[in-house]
Amino acid sequence: MKNECDYWSLGIIIYKFFAERPPFLGEFDEETIQKIEEDPVEFPPKFPDLAKDLCMRLLEKDATKRLGCGREGTDTDLFALKAHPFFDGIDFDYLHKFKSPIPIPNVHRSSFKTKIIEEYKSIATTPSDLASPMMIDGGENFSSAVTM
Repeated sequence: MKNECDYWSLGIIIYKFFAERPPFLGEFDEETIQKIEEDPVEFPPKFPDLAKDLCMRLLEKDATKRLGCGREGTDTDLFALKAHPFFDGIDFDYLHKFKSPIPIPNVHRSSFKTKIIEEYKSIATTPSDLASPMMIDGGENFSSAVTM
C-alpha cells in the first residue's frame, strides 16, 4: 500500500462532485479530523447509487480494506477499482497514453515572479502594503513566500 491517501482523496473528490459539499466538515479543523476518524459517511438522498458505492469503498477508514489499496488479486486491488461499475466505458489504457492537445505554457520562474510583483504593486493601496515581507528588497525575498 503506497497510494491509500490518493484513493481516499479520489473518494472525497467524487463525493464533493455529486453532493456539492465535503463528506466530513466541522466548524474547526479538530472537529473535521474527528469526523474523518469516527463518523460514517452520510450521503444526500439523490446521490447516485454507483457513486455512493464507489465513495463508500474509497472512503473506507481502514486503508487495508480501501478500494485500490489491496494486494494484487484481491477484491480491493487497483484492478478492482478500475473495474468498478462507476467507471464503465472508461478505457484506462487509452487515458494512460493520452496526450493533452492543450499546450501548457513554459512559464519561467523569474517572469512569473516579476508579473506577480507588478500585479501586487498595482493593487497596493498604502505604503505599508508595499512594505510587506514579500516585497522586501524589491521582491527579492518573494520566492520564499511563493514556491513553484
